[in-house]
Amino acid sequence: MAKVRKRNGKLQLFDKSKIVKACKKSGASIKSAIMVAEEVAKKVGNTTIRAERLSKMVIGSLRKRNKRAAQSFVAFVKRKYSKK
Repeated sequence: MAKVRKRNGKLQLFDKSKIVKACKKSGASIKSAIMVAEEVAKKVGNTTIRAERLSKMVIGSLRKRNKRAAQSFVAFVKRKYSKK
């Protein structure tokens, strides 16, 4: 099972539904969000991936389907992690 190394150092199980939810919040359609989650999940495989790398993968995949949603996702990530 794939794992994500969070920015705080903790390990968490990889969850495609979190990617779908984040993409939808960024303005992507449910269809696009699911496609992004599937593509990223295939790339991750059964490895451990850093959260920063995972975000970049989501952005790259989302950008192919919905540039505006990708820009929104980038803005959210910057806002969320610039506060710390």
